[in-house]
Amino acid sequence: MNYLRHGAILSLAFLLPATLRAGDADVKNLEHAKLLQQLYPTPSLQVVIKNEVSYQLYQDAVNEAYKAGVPSSILNECVATRAMLRADAASLRQLLPTLREGAANYRPETSVFPDKAAAEQMVATIEKALAEEDKSPGSLANRAKAASEKSIARKIREQLVMLDALVDEQARTRKLPTGAEITEVMWRSTAPAGSHLAKTGTDELGHEFGPQKADQRPTVPKASYDRLKTVVPDSFWEPFGIPK
Repeated sequence: MNYLRHGAILSLAFLLPATLRAGDADVKNLEHAKLLQQLYPTPSLQVVIKNEVSYQLYQDAVNEAYKAGVPSSILNECVATRAMLRADAASLRQLLPTLREGAANYRPETSVFPDKAAAEQMVATIEKALAEEDKSPGSLANRAKAASEKSIARKIREQLVMLDALVDEQARTRKLPTGAEITEVMWRSTAPAGSHLAKTGTDELGHEFGPQKADQRPTVPKASYDRLKTVVPDSFWEPFGIPK
């Protein structure tokens, strides 16, 4: 598993500039993730950025990453992300000066972010979130909930990318004409062993993708689209279909 792509990068993705389309962000993140994985080949960051792990596991992962040579600037960005997802205003205030300094002195090899603009956007997002929290206590928790929903949306989009590839593989292997049905059993048969699609045939929220058609992009399950449409625009799902 490319832990930086599926871990830190995706958890931080909600802080990227809104002008970036999901596909563009994926390319930039993947290229940067490859660089970081070469420099710091340790799986501990995958734990650091998980919101649901216990504090002890989280602290152990931070220590392991530090011992593995991961720069403190990267760890600070991951810690800030966890604090953002947990609506931990005190930790964010403590980290903010260091994050500002890191963004000002941005270098790709010492940041989880693919460019300086994204690192600066993180700082601006945290500053705005804390200012809103001061004016209206509880707003940080609402923002954290929205960030969690955006993270789910990105996971579903990744599943659509994988599903699209599986459908294309079936169409080529079976030499199916355009529009021919490809059943769920067919496309799940070649999904990577142990993957979410192979095990369930559903998206991250448990909604079925169902049968597909040759040479046609898969569509976001309607129930998932309806839940997430308030946190991501329709353009986020391009080039995949959305329910009508």
